[in-house]
Amino acid sequence: MVRLASLRCARWTVVILLVGSALACTPESVPAAGAQVTDRQGAGVADTGREARVAAQVIDGLFRVGPGEEVVLRGGPRSLPMLEALAVEVLAAGGKAHLLVTTDAERRYRARELALEYLGAPPAHVDSALILGADLEINLPYDSDFRSIWPDLASERFQRHQRSNPILSALNEHSTRRYLYLAMPWQPEVVAAARSQGLDSAAYATLWWAAATADIDSMAVRGVALRRQLAAAKQVRVTTPEGTDFTFTPIGRTARVDLAALSRAAARGESWARRQATFPAGFVTVLPVAGSATGRVRAPANQCDQAVRDEAFELRAGRPERVRAATDEACVQAAVARAGAVGFLAIGLNPAMRPMLGAAGNFLPEQSRGLVTLGLGDNVRFGGTDTAPRWTVPLTRATVRVDGVAVVRDGRLLAAAASER
Repeated sequence: MVRLASLRCARWTVVILLVGSALACTPESVPAAGAQVTDRQGAGVADTGREARVAAQVIDGLFRVGPGEEVVLRGGPRSLPMLEALAVEVLAAGGKAHLLVTTDAERRYRARELALEYLGAPPAHVDSALILGADLEINLPYDSDFRSIWPDLASERFQRHQRSNPILSALNEHSTRRYLYLAMPWQPEVVAAARSQGLDSAAYATLWWAAATADIDSMAVRGVALRRQLAAAKQVRVTTPEGTDFTFTPIGRTARVDLAALSRAAARGESWARRQATFPAGFVTVLPVAGSATGRVRAPANQCDQAVRDEAFELRAGRPERVRAATDEACVQAAVARAGAVGFLAIGLNPAMRPMLGAAGNFLPEQSRGLVTLGLGDNVRFGGTDTAPRWTVPLTRATVRVDGVAVVRDGRLLAAAASER
């Protein structure tokens, strides 16, 4: 999968780019270094094309914004077409859109010249009101090129800039709003991350826009059916032609469809972690009973520091043992050790998503229709309590049986479940 190093809550973490960031504790993302690329530049009125279609997916399909909802939209000059399209969709739904736009010059002044005592000041009453009073916040990139504005993330200036994060984190926990950071394919750091994994940036952008405009309603229908099957299941079995064969007992109440969990009603009472969206969307997740995952895992492709081939390990009482890989083995072993126990299983729903494998790197987005992903470690977003660093294992040709009934066969999501008892 394409990964981006991003500073959140004053610590480094890993963010899945095509999915978007769901770990933000402040309104601002901090991307990794990368080269500038050419795409739609500057301001301009949002057209009725791809931005409008994405806005409809986000506002109507994912968040289901209704009359009277307060929606905060933030971003910089290159984000204006998308911000405008989102604002129009919010208004059309009867909501109230609050646009907050930055400029590169203002951001550059903040980074280079603003007096240190003014950097990272505690939230004002307006900031608190926006967090506590909004029903939804959507952030887009603030800067045309973040690293040209903040070139040194270890500097005293940047540390000062980040010092209000703990207060903002507390406000987020006390809020009821939903949140999305919409990582755009033109972002220099996104392009750099894609290229680092051997992906053509133009091909990646084409894939992103197709996945971002895939029909959410049809995905949701299949996702809800899968959730019901998983919620009632006693056992899930996953096999692949490469030799994967493991089972686990699911915690039924944790089966979750990202496309059906982020309306205001569905998100009410959920923790901050579960009110943060990913986009493009489209996957179902379920958590295993602790220690119930048993068997073997054989993944032909993955991505660590380099492209990974033939990843393999045994599962005993929910934990991986005897971890091996044909390439980048030390990186895989370290990542698996940090992650620890099995945290979740995901099944992709998005028909426009697809894995892209190459010698220089692999892109294996969890939303790819029919792709099964075994997740180790962090499952808080999906209702669990494991906070260890996450490691995911994509199973590209998996068959998944729920109490003997196939829901995925050889990497294809079945339109209707088939009994294979």
